[in-house]
Amino acid sequence: MEREKKGVCYSMTNRDLENVREQIQDDLLCLMDGLPEEAQVKACQIVVDRFAPLIKPKYYECGICGHYHPLEWDGDCRDDANRFTIMEVEEKHGEEGIGWEEVPMPEFGEAKHSKHIPPAV
Repeated sequence: MEREKKGVCYSMTNRDLENVREQIQDDLLCLMDGLPEEAQVKACQIVVDRFAPLIKPKYYECGICGHYHPLEWDGDCRDDANRFTIMEVEEKHGEEGIGWEEVPMPEFGEAKHSKHIPPAV
């Protein structure tokens, strides 16, 4: 898993977040095996309440093409696999603020947005 050092914290990519979600789900299933259904529901709610805000995928609205890109993406705006409308992002992750987080667009020259082609004049 690639992570980018920012001070003493590390930022996770959307792929990393998917792996974390899957691992948490697997761990919960193992821990809750044999518990009454009510206890399973309560345990799941506790995990969701505590960890969901930490594992939301992050997207930014591109000031060049007007679409949304994953934060860890670094490429050309014409790359359809990494260019989404807000409806596509919400279809994939749910409502903004609940299933995903919008973050500011990285500045030109930063590693995360350095390959965008400026609009034609």
